[in-house]
Parts: sequence; structure tokens; C-alpha cells
Amino acid sequence: MKQSFLHPTQTVQATVVCVAAIWVAATVTLQAAEIHVGRYSVLTATTHEQVDPLATMTTQFSDQIQTVGDAVRDLSKRNDYRLITIESIEPETAGLLALPLPAADRRLGPVGLRQALQTLAGASFRLILDPVTRVVAFDRSENDINGCEHACPDE
Repeated sequence: MKQSFLHPTQTVQATVVCVAAIWVAATVTLQAAEIHVGRYSVLTATTHEQVDPLATMTTQFSDQIQTVGDAVRDLSKRNDYRLITIESIEPETAGLLALPLPAADRRLGPVGLRQALQTLAGASFRLILDPVTRVVAFDRSENDINGCEHACPDE
């Protein structure tokens, strides 16, 4: 019978060290998203989508989404925003939201939320996003109003 070159107590110590190393490696892997900032404080890392909800996305609207307003509401809701109340909407904006959703706008992306909403509204409207109240609104673009005044003489 061949004898081990390790003493029996050394074998136990080697086993304990190996088990401890495996446990530490598993713990570090499982808690990679946690950052120790103090003796008892741990911060959990956030995802890019949580930090920047206006980040790039790809979206496709279902057949139930029929109007531009439906698409704006759906897109806003997915990103924890909401469309301004109906009572606060100007008549021109209400007209925009009542328009049928163009087939070309049924699939958007990869674009950010801001670009997606602006695409739905078109160049005639200016997107207003309030990150504090998380409200989406549209206003007539000054470029369009001024451009129309100069390009569209009274008839």
C-alpha cells in the first residue's frame, strides 16, 4: 500500500481550503451585481434600461393599435410615461392623435423613446417629455408654424 505524502491533518486542511475556494468563487459569481460600499452597506447595480428609460428599443405595434394616439399611449405606457390629459391637449394635437397609424410606423427601431415618439408625431410637432412627472405632450413646432406662414400665403 502506497502512503500519501500528506499528513492526515494536512489532507483535511487541503480539503477545507478547496471547499472554501469553491464557495468563494460561487459567491462572487452570484453576487457580481452587488458592490460593497461599506462594512454593512451593499449597492445593487442597475441595468442600462433602469438608468436610462429613453434608451434604444425596437417595438412593433399590435393590430389593436389603430391611431397615432393609441401608439403614443402604448409606447409611453411601456416606458412608464403617460400622455398628457385630454383636457390639456390643444385641438391640433388632438387632431394628430386621432389620425390613423401609418403602416410605415407600425414597426419602429432600433430607436430611443424620444425618437420613436417624435417619429409618430412627425416634423410638424415638437415632443415635450417631462422626466419629473413622466408626462408626454406635443406642441406645434415653431419651425412648421413659421414655415407655413412664409410658404403658405393667404388665399
